[in-house]
Order: sequence, then structure tokens, then C-alpha cells
Amino acid sequence: MNPLVGKCPVCDNALTVTRLQCEQCGTGIEGAFALGRLQALTPEQVQFVETFIKCRGKIKDVEVELGVSYPTVVARLNEVVRAMGYDVDDSDLSEVDQFEFYQAQAIKPQAGWQQPMAPTAPPAPHHPAPSAPTRLSAEKRQEILDDLASGKISAADALKKLNG
Repeated sequence: MNPLVGKCPVCDNALTVTRLQCEQCGTGIEGAFALGRLQALTPEQVQFVETFIKCRGKIKDVEVELGVSYPTVVARLNEVVRAMGYDVDDSDLSEVDQFEFYQAQAIKPQAGWQQPMAPTAPPAPHHPAPSAPTRLSAEKRQEILDDLASGKISAADALKKLNG
């Protein structure tokens, strides 16, 4: 059986189902039936939703399953939410999600991704130049991340500690 399409291939508007039929007894019902929100998704978005559900909504697991970065998973999820007709407010992310998003972009950037340099003003003549942030050991960074995960520190505190 062919999959049900939700958009017209000619004008891209939503389609309406006009006939339903039982495969067992052949009973048919005619009328105008609306398609659900999931029918508005592209095949790629449906595949993403299936993976997301298979991973029980754990973004880190989706990241591994699809072989993409955390920000890519979040971006694809936001695309699906928008395609289903809902608003997306990126400020709704929890502190942990915000931190993981930051971590994926700044601490473990994708190959070829350049972290933007923050503009810096020259130090005032009578003040010494600020020292460069110290590089944390892998153990110290993991300790900070573990403290964040256990709720001992906030995402803001974790960022401060990670940035030195």
C-alpha cells in the first residue's frame, strides 16, 4: 500500500481525504476528512520523528543514531514542530539544554566549524591585560559537567567554570 501524502504535488496545499474503505469487508465511507498534523511533514521529517520516538525523546541518543551534532538535532526538531503548525520559542530551552547546545557549539565544535571570536577592547593603559583562560583538564571538565548533571551547579555556573 502506498503511503498517504498530505500535500498536493501541484500547489503544495493540504490534501483532504474523501473516501475511507475497510480492507476486510469493503465498506466505504465518503466525505471530507482532515489529515492530522503529522501528514504535514516531509518524508525526511517523518523519519526524524520516528528516530526521535525510537530514542524516547533523548536528544543525545538521537544525535548518536543519526550521526549529527546536538545543534542539528535541535534544529531538526524545531523544523518538525514548526511544520506541525506550532510556534517555536528557543528561549524555552531548559538550562541543561542551553548548556548542552553551547557545549556542542563551543566546547566540541563540528569539524570545519569556526568558533566566533568575541570582540575585545584594548585594556586601559593603567590596567594589566587580562590573562588568557586556562585550559581545563579532561577530568576537571568532566567534574564540572557531572556537577551540572546532578544539579549541584547551574548551567551559568558551569559555563563560568568551563570558561575559566
